[in-house]
Amino acid sequence: MKIIRVLDNENFMEFLELAFKENSEYTFRLQTWQDGDSFLDTCDDDGGIKSEQLMLFTEKNQNHIFKTKNDLFAKTKKFIEYKSFSSKNGCFKLGYEICITCKDDYFVLCPELNKGYYAKLNIFNRLIGFFFYKEPWENEKFLYWEKQGKNKHLHI
Repeated sequence: MKIIRVLDNENFMEFLELAFKENSEYTFRLQTWQDGDSFLDTCDDDGGIKSEQLMLFTEKNQNHIFKTKNDLFAKTKKFIEYKSFSSKNGCFKLGYEICITCKDDYFVLCPELNKGYYAKLNIFNRLIGFFFYKEPWENEKFLYWEKQGKNKHLHI
């Protein structure tokens, strides 16, 4: 896999618009930083998960296929806006990456860290399941919420 362009929260949607044709098949995957199954129980200690995020939370770690750019963009914009899943009072958060593919084009964005990239996948990358790669910001994710908690009392 060759990274072609570094992206961030602001230019991610613009670059998707330029790169994708209107009607194609797009695969969308929201990959959470941790498994996340216990996250809902953890959030109960802080008022539960934000209600507008509850339905979206069920879509984590699943592949979703879209046939139009508009449908894909509507979903993607929501996740960029939220940046992470969080409890109602903001004490608990769960970060994620947005992964989008169309043929050999691969886009990934971590809205919480404001980092992403566009890459071309070779045949090997497509065959082995490219959604499970370690991203260049993997070290920044490690203990991220604990580090933030020193000032904001956030943890996961």
